[in-house]
Amino acid sequence: AEGVALLVEAQSLTQAKAARELSSGRFSGFIQSLRAKLISCLALLEAAMDFPDEDDTKHLEMQSIRPHLEGVYKELHQLTSQYQTGKQSLHGIRVAVLGEPNAGKSSLINALLGEERILVSPVAGTTRDYLEVPYRHGGELFWLLDTAGIRETKDAIEAAGIQLAWKCADKADVIVVLEDLEAPANTSNDLFKNIQEKVAGQKPVWRIGTKADLKKSGSGPQGCDCVVSTKSTGGLDDFRGLLEKYARSTFKQKGSSAQLVFTKRHLHHLQVVMEMLERLLGNNESLPAEEILSFELRDAIRELASIVGSIDNEEVLDQIFSSFCLGK
Repeated sequence: AEGVALLVEAQSLTQAKAARELSSGRFSGFIQSLRAKLISCLALLEAAMDFPDEDDTKHLEMQSIRPHLEGVYKELHQLTSQYQTGKQSLHGIRVAVLGEPNAGKSSLINALLGEERILVSPVAGTTRDYLEVPYRHGGELFWLLDTAGIRETKDAIEAAGIQLAWKCADKADVIVVLEDLEAPANTSNDLFKNIQEKVAGQKPVWRIGTKADLKKSGSGPQGCDCVVSTKSTGGLDDFRGLLEKYARSTFKQKGSSAQLVFTKRHLHHLQVVMEMLERLLGNNESLPAEEILSFELRDAIRELASIVGSIDNEEVLDQIFSSFCLGK
């Protein structure tokens, strides 16, 4: 049902594929397989506690469960680590456009959109808030975040806008730093390096030269990922190429993998299960007491069931009596 709803709301080809993947049941099947492994562990545990004198169960050791729990934890860790890719597939790629005042941030976004969507002013520091606009290209959805120019200021409102710009950088998937090619060497290079240090390789940071049509020979920063002019629209295809390349590299393994987490709801339940398993496996020497282990496993199974269905005692009992010759 979640997949169908997301398919109806899809705004790009990649979103439609992600929603179709969720509605196909492949993700549910993977969750069910993890759930079945935990149920098997619980069944073994319950059998050992409830039927301690039976031939099949009296020699069971609780430590034999550990490798199975560790395997489930490893799969959960791999699954949750793919959330960022799943989120981008479903909601689009967020691109924060940063730079000093009048570096051409709003002009670049307007040029990409092909319309005057954002007000452009020659007066520095007029952007106080940030704007987020959708941009579709190559079957992908990008969210372009136009931000306040970053500089030292005593204006309280402008300073608040600059803080919002940094927050946009934190939540973006890609950061674009614009540098005015017309201007002589300035602090824009320091800004680029500062952002790179803050990101520390966690996401791409692109250095884009702007106002190429006004550039004087030998002026402006060197080593840009691409150079654009919003007046002559020169270099815009190069910038679009950067977006396409990033999208391809992000989603290249998407088609062959069913193990992607798409929603915050799924991520929450999976993380709760991981925390439970971490508590159980925290002591490398031994597992907790049988009663505590049973309680935690039941809660973990319920968390997984919250994603795909429900569980009751009958499932555990069915597993126990199908695995052991009890009462014979």
